[in-house]
Amino acid sequence: MAKICCFFNYPPHYRYPIYKAMSENFDCDFFFGDTVFETIRKFDVKKLKGFKKNLKVVKTKFKDYVWYKGCLQLLNFKYDYYILTGENCIIPNWLILLWAKMTNKKVLLWTHGIHETLSKKSTRLVCNMFYAHADYLLMYNNYNWSYMEKIGCDSRRMRTIHNSLDTSLQTKIYSTLKPSSIFKEHFGNDNPVVIYIGRIQKRKKVEQIVESLLMGKKQGFEFNLVIVGLDQDNGSVLRMVEQYGLSKNVWFYGPCFDENVNAQLLYDSSVCVCPSEVGLTAIHALSYGCPVISNDNFEKQMPEFESIIEGKTGSFFRENDIEDLLNKIKYWCCLSETGRDKTRNDARKLILNEWSIDYQINVLKELLK
Repeated sequence: MAKICCFFNYPPHYRYPIYKAMSENFDCDFFFGDTVFETIRKFDVKKLKGFKKNLKVVKTKFKDYVWYKGCLQLLNFKYDYYILTGENCIIPNWLILLWAKMTNKKVLLWTHGIHETLSKKSTRLVCNMFYAHADYLLMYNNYNWSYMEKIGCDSRRMRTIHNSLDTSLQTKIYSTLKPSSIFKEHFGNDNPVVIYIGRIQKRKKVEQIVESLLMGKKQGFEFNLVIVGLDQDNGSVLRMVEQYGLSKNVWFYGPCFDENVNAQLLYDSSVCVCPSEVGLTAIHALSYGCPVISNDNFEKQMPEFESIIEGKTGSFFRENDIEDLLNKIKYWCCLSETGRDKTRNDARKLILNEWSIDYQINVLKELLK
């Protein structure tokens, strides 16, 4: 069996299931850095079979470029493959690419890649030197392929590996779900329910859901809003709800780390809305059969926007257009029971086929031979 070195910039909690599956299917040594662009829960790396070491990031004089203390031990003849966080700001990645060329090893970059046209020739050159010299690019989505080709990457060396959560756990929970009365008991009405699940941050634009709630109320279309997540915006959304007199229609549920509870909330909701970049919220919601609405600015979206199939697993609204957002909400809130069941089935099928641990392992098995 081939020996694989996995060097990732951080061990986020949500990625433990895929790393665990990798450790069970391949002979992997895992090394993790300690840096990420925002605060994310870590998993206990000592629980991961094949874990070798945490590497501490060291900032350099070069803007945005980082070094990792102790990373030279990764240049080892015993490894046949390297799987790396595909960011060119990580200096050891460049060394590993060079080492691999010299020693006939193979490098797989697990990467978002480029998601916009690069105007600067120097930036295009650097990106070409980095990405085009990997043996394979493990892309989070299909959308960015065209941008990678523009900088000289060969599409034959690209694979879409997508992203995933804990597929096995969520499948087990989903099999036990049935409609509950949790929303009727809280709100005291039968209005359809829109859910937002994630941190309450300014960049998430949660206030746009509140604005659509107010607009709907004025038009005679009422729905309830459930907000699940930690408030990191100093209560601005809460104040907005109170100012508009919508407190009876909005439930600030707060942060919830009980997956069984989150599953029931998503299962019972008519639709999940994330007005800004949707990210893994889409995978979370669809895993429990809840359709997702997000904005249509795909260049600024996170890779998971591709799990939204218009009219089937969700919708896109014109970015920052509250009236259009409300129209999309109306569509999903007014589905028949038959239509809602079909959406659940479509969402689950999509997750299992393209956004699951099994799908990702199969992609890796194709390449790690």
